[in-house]
Amino acid sequence: NSAYYAVYAQDNPQLASTTYALYSDGGHISQSAGQIKHQGAITDDSVTELSNAISIAIQGRYAYVTGSADDGVEILDLSSPTGTPVHVGAITDDATTELDGAQGIAIQGRYAYVAALIDDGVEILDIADPVNPRHVGAITDDATTELDGAEGIAVQGRYAYVTSFTDDGVEILDISDPANPRHVGAITDDGTTELDGAEGIAVQGRYAYVAADTDDGVEILD
Repeated sequence: NSAYYAVYAQDNPQLASTTYALYSDGGHISQSAGQIKHQGAITDDSVTELSNAISIAIQGRYAYVTGSADDGVEILDLSSPTGTPVHVGAITDDATTELDGAQGIAIQGRYAYVAALIDDGVEILDIADPVNPRHVGAITDDATTELDGAEGIAVQGRYAYVTSFTDDGVEILDISDPANPRHVGAITDDGTTELDGAEGIAVQGRYAYVAADTDDGVEILD
């Protein structure tokens, strides 16, 4: 709250002039209007892979951004005192990766999981060294999977949940071995679900929440 902030600022002079947008008011958290301001930015150039930037995930000091037109992932260092993100590494599609039309991205531990719309699959990257991300595994659409037009991805524990825009469904992958992701389950749109044009996905606990573009709705899955 404001009182605590004032005391804290006495020992931290750099905060004395800081404007904060959230504050406590009678036990409720309120937000001041007009406090959001530009801090920094970066755009695509000859070094970065940010053309048609689609999705972003943050872990620690780094941001991982998919560039759909660049068919790759850009890694940015967010720790600059100026607030401007700095390019540190990138990886683009080649004969070994499945990054063509990179869309959704999720980070867990030392791995990044990327849904690729054009490659109809999921690419798994080792990001332990942000300067040199490297391919460790991948899986693409086949007769058993729902990965045609892979768009969104969420990771929880040993499983990755991937939306398929073309297959109108959700694919569930076991990623306990990052080098060999494998199909464990799937669900596709029918008369009872709202999965036509499945795009975004979020997972919390035992439920997955899916945004469906064509169905104009949200599907909740157990």
